[in-house]
Amino acid sequence: MDAFFETRQYDSGIKVWHKSYKDLHFIPHWHPEYELIYVMKGQAKITVDEKTVFAEAGDLVLCSSGDIHYSDSDYMNNELAFLIFDPLIIHDSFNTYQLTNPHLSHQKLHQLGLDELIQNTFQMIGRELMEQRDYHEELIRSQLQKLCFSLIRQTNHLVLDEPSQNKHKDNLFKFQELLYYIEQHYNEDISLDDAAEMTNFSPSYFSTLFKQHTGYTFVKYVNAIRIERAISMLHKNYNMTDIAFECGFNNSRNFNRVFKEFTGVTPTAYLKTSTTNQITIKSNIRKSAIQAHTDDFVNKTLVSRN
Repeated sequence: MDAFFETRQYDSGIKVWHKSYKDLHFIPHWHPEYELIYVMKGQAKITVDEKTVFAEAGDLVLCSSGDIHYSDSDYMNNELAFLIFDPLIIHDSFNTYQLTNPHLSHQKLHQLGLDELIQNTFQMIGRELMEQRDYHEELIRSQLQKLCFSLIRQTNHLVLDEPSQNKHKDNLFKFQELLYYIEQHYNEDISLDDAAEMTNFSPSYFSTLFKQHTGYTFVKYVNAIRIERAISMLHKNYNMTDIAFECGFNNSRNFNRVFKEFTGVTPTAYLKTSTTNQITIKSNIRKSAIQAHTDDFVNKTLVSRN
């Protein structure tokens, strides 16, 4: 998965992506697909469009198209299942529905009679994508439609977009474009003043809005992008000096300092202690790109509150 403006490759002809991760921590990003996050075990802290929720086992977190979202839940001993899908699978106008609240608790889902439907949907889609038997795309589409229209009918969490939200959406679009720009130019000198000018805000107001949208200061976000890229290059045996300059640091000393701020160790020490399957990050950085994911969720009970 690429970060920030996130794109993905699908394992089937239908644009549905399904994975499960343990102790996941990912930096702010967005994508045009809808995303459903089901807490299988433990707790999770997830922020969607400036709303931070603390979800427990059995809870569902929703992200609509374009929502900037992130999580710093790697210390919560959790397991999260993800369903990401093109809204056109549901209906031609489904992407006009916006979230009023990204969080549905397991108590609320049980009260509405939706808890079993959600568990069955995650399990069924995971199984169908894995086996890819005849008509699996049609069955997946039908199951997703059943779940999404049930959520619309029985909750007030997905509603048709209102004109009053236009200003908020305009700001969100500006930040989406900025995050994409940072992704493409992280190795260049990007100042806060430059970023503020790109979004047509004053530097002080921009700083406030950026923190609201991403949970990060601007400088910390850019450095998070750079360190993530650096980690990827470290695993490909690039020279340390080359990595520093390729990732936008003006010297190796500055690179080592920032790297240690995010990981707790120097780049050299990191290479000695890490593996390609698991990395340990003590600060805000996404781990999903090289973190081992679990694939056995298909055949096990999803909810565990122990």
